[in-house]
Amino acid sequence: MNTIPQAFIKSATNNPENPCLIYKDGHTFGEVTYRRLLNLVENFTLSLEKLGVKKGDRVVILSENRPEWVVSDLSAISLGAIFAPIHTTLTADQIKEIILEIDPKVIIVSEKRMLAKLIGIKKEIEKKVMLLYYNVELKEDLSEFKNDKCHFIEALKLMPHDNHSELYRDLIADIDQYDTASIIFTIGPNGKYRGVELSHKNIISNAEGTLGNVYIRPDDKFLSILPLSHAFEQMAGYYIPLMQGASIAYLTDIAKFTPVVKQHKPSVIIGVPRLYEKSYQRIVQQINSKELLSKVTKKAIEYGSKKENRKKLQYKVYDALVYRKIRNTLGGNLRFMISGGAALNPKVGMFFDASGVPVLEGYGLTEYSPIVSVNKPDDYKIGTVGHPLPNTSVRIADDGEVLIKGPGIMKGYYGNGCGPQLILDDGWFKTGDLGEMDEEGYLKIIGRKKEVIVLSTGKNVSPRTIEAEVTLSKYIKQAAVVGDDKKHIAALIVPDYKQISRKFGLNRKREIVKNKEIRKFIQAEINKQLKGFSRHEQIKKFELLRNEFTKDNRFLNDDSSINRDKIGNVYREAIDKLYSDINC
Repeated sequence: MNTIPQAFIKSATNNPENPCLIYKDGHTFGEVTYRRLLNLVENFTLSLEKLGVKKGDRVVILSENRPEWVVSDLSAISLGAIFAPIHTTLTADQIKEIILEIDPKVIIVSEKRMLAKLIGIKKEIEKKVMLLYYNVELKEDLSEFKNDKCHFIEALKLMPHDNHSELYRDLIADIDQYDTASIIFTIGPNGKYRGVELSHKNIISNAEGTLGNVYIRPDDKFLSILPLSHAFEQMAGYYIPLMQGASIAYLTDIAKFTPVVKQHKPSVIIGVPRLYEKSYQRIVQQINSKELLSKVTKKAIEYGSKKENRKKLQYKVYDALVYRKIRNTLGGNLRFMISGGAALNPKVGMFFDASGVPVLEGYGLTEYSPIVSVNKPDDYKIGTVGHPLPNTSVRIADDGEVLIKGPGIMKGYYGNGCGPQLILDDGWFKTGDLGEMDEEGYLKIIGRKKEVIVLSTGKNVSPRTIEAEVTLSKYIKQAAVVGDDKKHIAALIVPDYKQISRKFGLNRKREIVKNKEIRKFIQAEINKQLKGFSRHEQIKKFELLRNEFTKDNRFLNDDSSINRDKIGNVYREAIDKLYSDINC
C-alpha cells in the first residue's frame, strides 16, 4: 500500500458492506457503505478527469465535514491532483490570499456561507477556475460567477452508471508514493497561512505508525467532530478509520454533541482538550446538584484512579453507582477517546479514566502528517503524550526543543511554483515545542518555545497549563495568561456571563466586570483552581473582559489556541494597567 487510493481499495474490498460514512437522516448520502463509496470515488474520479482535472492540478475545497468531502478528496488524489482544504473559519481576505497563491484548477464549495467568501475574488478566478458545488440551492447564487460550474450530482452523471473499476485502477497506477496528495494550511510565525505539502508516503506512513500504537478495528465507530481541513482530524478521524474499515459518523452541530453521541454510540472520539473539559464540566455540574451523589462520585473517582483497584469488587459497586452513568453520557460504547492540539488537564483525564474511558493524549504537528506520538490503550500515562510512533524518532535538544525524524516529515512548505521549501538540521525537524522524555520513554510537552513566559525572577511559566486549569471553573470561560519580564503572572479573564448572572443576579456585562463582590469571587475561583501550583504560577492580578476570544475576531488561531500576539497588542493598555504598581 504505497498510495492512499491503493489503501482505500484494499479496505473497501475487505469490508464492502460495512457502513463507512454516516451523515444526516434523509440525505442522499445519509449512510454510505464501503462498496458504495468505492463506486462513487471511481465514478467521480473519471468525472473530474472529463472536466479537465489532471495530475498536479490543485483542487481547493471550502466545506464542512460531509460524505461528498471524502469522495472529492479520494477522487482528486486518485488523478494525481492535489487536494487543498481551506479552513471554513478563515476570512474572505485570507481565503483570497491562499487561492491566488496556489492557483487551483477547481474550487469546491458546499453552501451559501462558503460561497460568500469567494465574492471578493470572482474576477480573478472567473476565467480559469471551475466551481463545483454540493448544495443544489447554490445554483442561483452562482449565476453572478462567470466560471464554468457544475453540481456534484451532475458531475457524477457525466459518466454512465457502469463498472469503472478497471479504468480507475489504470489511473491510480500512475501515482507515485512521493507525489503530493494534500496541502494543509497552518498558521506561520508571521501570522500568515502557509501550505504544508504532504505526499502519499507521508500520509500512509503516519497512518501505519499510528496504528502501531493505537489499533483500530473494522467494527469501530468514530464520531467526526473537528474540521477535516485540519491535519489531526484528517489523519485520526478520516484516513485511519477509512484504512481499517471502520465507520465515521459526522457531527454537524457541536451544540448537539450530547444527543448525537447518545444516538450514534461511538467507540472512538477524536477531539481537542476543550471538548473533554466541557464534557467534564457538564457532568460534574449535574453531579454536584445532588449532594449525596457528589460525595459518592468524589470517592469513586479517587478509588478508580488507582489502576490496581479496578479488578476489585468495590470498583464494580462504584461502576453501577457512578462510572456507568458517566460513560452513558458519552454514548456508553467508548473504548477510548483521543485528545490532541493542546495539553489536556490531568484532572479531566483522570476523571474519565477512572470511569473506564481513557483519554489517550497524543502530540503532532501538520508538518509531520501530523502524529508524532500517542498513548496506547493498554499502556498510557496521564499527563504525557505517550511513546513516539514505531517509525518515528524523537530527541530533546540541549535547549529543550523537541526534534523529530521519520517518514512523516512533510515535503515542505508550498513554494508557489518554486517547489516545496524544507529546512532540516542533519535530518531532524525542529518543532518549536519544548518537551522532556521520562525514564520510561513517555514524551511530555511543556509548551511552545516562543510561548513560555519568562519572569523577571528567571522562573519559566507555561501559560497553557495554567489557562487550562483556571477554565475548569464553571464561572471562567476563557483566560489568557501574561507576564513576560514581570515579577509575577497576571491574566485577562472572560467570565462565563450566564453562570455569573445566575449566581449574582446581574445581567449587564458592564456592571459585572466592575462589581467588587464578583471580582473577589473570581479571584477565589482562580485560587481554588491553582491550589496545587507553585507560587510563581499563581495569578496575582486579572482583568475581566466583556468579549470572548473567537476565531472571527482573530483572538483565537484556527486550531482554537490563543493568538497571544493579537491579544497582547489589542489589550496592551489593560495589561500595562495590571502591572502599574512599581513592585510588579
